[in-house]
Amino acid sequence: MADLNNPTPVASLFPVIDNVGISYDLLLQPAMGPPGRSLRYLLGLAFLPFFFLGCLFASNAFMVALPADHRCTPAQLPRVLRNATQEQVWAALLAREDELGVGAEDVALARCRPFNYWPANMSAVNNSQIIDNLRVENRSCKAWVYSQLHTGLRGSVVTEWNLVCGEAWYVQVQHLSFFLGFAAGAIAFGTLMDRCGRRSILLVMLLLSCLLGLFLSLSVSITMFTILRLLEGLCLPPVYISLYLYQVELRTPQGRMMAAMFTMLMILAGKFFLPVLAYVATDWHVLRAILNLPLALTLSLAWKLPEVPRWLLATRQLAAARSAVEAMAVKNGATSPEFCTQRNEVFHEIEASLEFLACPRFFGFADLLASRNIGKNAAVLCLIAFLSSGLLVDLSEVLSQGLPAFHASYLSAVGVGTVGCLLMCLFVDHIGRRPFLLCMLVVVGLASLLLLALPHGAVAVLSVPLSLLGILGTHATGGLVAFIAAEVSPTALRAAVLGLVLASACLGKATSPFLQLLPQQGTFLQRLIFAALSLVGLLSVMFLPESRLRPLPDSLADAEAFRSLPAVANPFGLPSFHAWGRFGRRCLRDKVPLLKRGSCEATMYSGQAEQGWTEGGTTQVRSQSVEPSVLPFPPSQHYCGI
Repeated sequence: MADLNNPTPVASLFPVIDNVGISYDLLLQPAMGPPGRSLRYLLGLAFLPFFFLGCLFASNAFMVALPADHRCTPAQLPRVLRNATQEQVWAALLAREDELGVGAEDVALARCRPFNYWPANMSAVNNSQIIDNLRVENRSCKAWVYSQLHTGLRGSVVTEWNLVCGEAWYVQVQHLSFFLGFAAGAIAFGTLMDRCGRRSILLVMLLLSCLLGLFLSLSVSITMFTILRLLEGLCLPPVYISLYLYQVELRTPQGRMMAAMFTMLMILAGKFFLPVLAYVATDWHVLRAILNLPLALTLSLAWKLPEVPRWLLATRQLAAARSAVEAMAVKNGATSPEFCTQRNEVFHEIEASLEFLACPRFFGFADLLASRNIGKNAAVLCLIAFLSSGLLVDLSEVLSQGLPAFHASYLSAVGVGTVGCLLMCLFVDHIGRRPFLLCMLVVVGLASLLLLALPHGAVAVLSVPLSLLGILGTHATGGLVAFIAAEVSPTALRAAVLGLVLASACLGKATSPFLQLLPQQGTFLQRLIFAALSLVGLLSVMFLPESRLRPLPDSLADAEAFRSLPAVANPFGLPSFHAWGRFGRRCLRDKVPLLKRGSCEATMYSGQAEQGWTEGGTTQVRSQSVEPSVLPFPPSQHYCGI
């Protein structure tokens, strides 16, 4: 124990304390051995919930699908149609309109007003008198007849509760409530997850999601449906964030990229499979109940997932961290004396460093706002997430206009999204995160600007390829932004930063239903704003650090020192860069003024600063002493009083 009368200066302990994350990546992870069969099995099972989450995220397009056309039920129906099905009444109405020669203006009025297609005394009137009567009818409509849905379901929320004409705004309110609930849940539970842990929040939110899904399938009114969708939006983000962080924080730097990308592919696979489930269910109540069953199975899986030792170590819960590390080492088969000795030495060093500061330490939004580099990275990532999600909704609407068939537009959008994820898997680890993100933003910006320049009512030959190209870029951008947020944010605030990015993405999607509720609707201004934001996003990418193959920052000081390395450090493996000497080194460094400090990677450990840079594929290192006054935070902020 430290002498309380003459304690060790806190400034001398600060570099070690704030770099326990480096000990985890460089010392603890090797001491736990390579991932064993048991741990790989658990992490492999953790991929399955993303498949069902993809089904849940896309289910709204089926449950709240709008019919292609509708008519107000006529005031009087022939006796043969009074007990007929919806399909028979709809076919009879279309045949009667062709017989009478009803024009487009009258058809538009017949969608929301009851017209008398079959007068009581058919022999006393002719077709011209019937058409004249169509124009003077002015009564409120009580029931509607709908065309057949092309989603595979017999009906939807719209057809069940007649959300058309004067009640059509309920559809946009339902969309808006889910997006706002998702954004609020991502922010609130992301912060709570950094304080209470990943596993406990995952278990509670999975249980609540199961209950809400059950009640949602039993909805009896649009008001009940909207409120439950809001609550479901609150509960789904922590499930996604916790499972995503399991895949990132329990992997090595070489494997976390492929794990994160595979989660995106599982989500898209769930979206691909959803039309099959809709065809089997045939009713939206049954479909929602079917989607709720896998969440209950996921709840039983979550009991077996351990708490992330990286988070326990970053929050100074040493006893729990040691227990979690030992449990994972047993699962990995690292029980030999060499591994045990290595783990004991690492924990002895950490415990000796934290002897004077033994109480747990949690962080919140105040620490995020006080951290310049972390706050800057979070702001840039939130902007790009907002931009890509807003453009994704707009481009999907353009695609649905070019491809009116529901399954054609839906499967095309999911297919190009899968292509974007595969491109990430192929190129991100080779050229880096920032260059690929920059390329995708260029693709998205060009597609949106060209669509904006097209004349109104342009042929599908031009609008469909451009919208598909933009959707490919937005899917790749959205997935990569979430992954970068997990890589550059500290473990103590990683869930909060990822929650902010997901909340910004949902707010971008919420712009479309919000604008639909305004009295003067239009998409030109919306597309113009997003096109301008795409240019801002291109510039803001240069302020992000490159995180390829670098250890995850665990403390705030690690994340503050997580500066930018070269954006493209010899991407094609050319050995001639090293031969160019000083000129080659200058070409490989960032030229943006705010990133000049980022040309070197600074890590502090035991009072030494190791500055490293890449030259010709090798890492050059030099060490120099560090004064306490130049540390990222004053030591008093990390001092647990005696």
